[in-house]
Amino acid sequence: MLEHYNLARRYKRRFPVLFPSYYPTRYHVRTTHILRTSQSAASFMFGLFEDMGPLDQTSTRTNLSGDGFQPVGVEMESADEDTLLRFMDNCPAYTDSPITVNHNSEAAKLQKSQHYEKLVLEPLSELVGFSLTVEDAEGLYDLCTFEHVSPTESNNSSFCDLMPRSALALLDYSRDLSRYYESSYPNKLGYELSCVLLQDVLKQFEGEEHTTALRFAHSESIVPLVTLLGINKDTDTVYTWDKQEFWNRTTKMSEIDPFATNIGFVLFKNTSSDEDLIKVFMNEREVKIPACVSDEGCTKSELLKIVQSTEGSCDRSVMCFGTNSSNDDVINPTDNVTSLLSNTEISEEFVDAAIAAKLESENKVLLNYNLFILETGLSGLCIVLIGFIAMNCKKIISDSDGRTGYQKMPFLDS
Repeated sequence: MLEHYNLARRYKRRFPVLFPSYYPTRYHVRTTHILRTSQSAASFMFGLFEDMGPLDQTSTRTNLSGDGFQPVGVEMESADEDTLLRFMDNCPAYTDSPITVNHNSEAAKLQKSQHYEKLVLEPLSELVGFSLTVEDAEGLYDLCTFEHVSPTESNNSSFCDLMPRSALALLDYSRDLSRYYESSYPNKLGYELSCVLLQDVLKQFEGEEHTTALRFAHSESIVPLVTLLGINKDTDTVYTWDKQEFWNRTTKMSEIDPFATNIGFVLFKNTSSDEDLIKVFMNEREVKIPACVSDEGCTKSELLKIVQSTEGSCDRSVMCFGTNSSNDDVINPTDNVTSLLSNTEISEEFVDAAIAAKLESENKVLLNYNLFILETGLSGLCIVLIGFIAMNCKKIISDSDGRTGYQKMPFLDS
């Protein structure tokens, strides 16, 4: 939970006006019924308010002394009633659709391929001195990722040291394939269901109350929302186990959804226009939403159009229980995929060289992007109403830079 604590402190330093002294009508905090999300919320709130001192028994709504800690109220719905943060549950059209049921099929084909045998199983088996199964290799990958994000083990990861960079790249892609078909671009209904979260964002920005809304959920909640917003979308959204140059993909789940993933929406008053602007921050970095015209942010009407573009204009009864065609036109994983690499010789050196070239380009882009964010102010804008939605979930692989506190996996090191 240290990540959520530090995340709160970084957001508070960056947007101090977002996080004043606690009062119930100023903050709206909600989690799912799963224990770890309430723990994430508690860690985040501790990061916000730990310096407030002992319990304050004198503050009122009109007289906030700010001299003491106020207990934070947290809302949650039961498992069968939470259609906001666990919108994927209790939706037969999604859970029973072929693409959801078979979301692991492409990953399974990759794990049975000669490429996986040659670049993952053979080198790892040679290093440990006995034959490893797919389950063994995937388990080592989990141990590597846990070690890498551990505060005490990140600089001394024995499991990561076992793995060639090409093996880590294929293992990363194997995980991406499964999650991609479960929650991202190929699964249209899967990501359109997240429209309720965007509705919640717009609802929080109604009225004149200065409030901060915090939501704590799961990967299955945040990845569909990122997809609905069109963030990190590849031109070719069909991923197969044998896709050529898979390391060049834009939609990398390990980058979109690291440990303590968060997405923030901040509302600004535009002094040169009648329309307010909403800036979107993905893992603490401002991102451009393709459906929004301005580079400065999105208008409420533009985000509302995204909501209205979903099945039944975001009517859950239509999406989950009515006649639903959202997943009829998607490309389902099948067993009849033509191998794009059947005539290509893949070696560890080949994959390593390709990844290194890609990383050199990515590092330059990230550097320029960070400088732009740091140097660009809010000229022409003044803050009059601010809201914040933080979707936090527990995942292992991290990226980004020291400024935000995230870490890169070993195979992403330049």
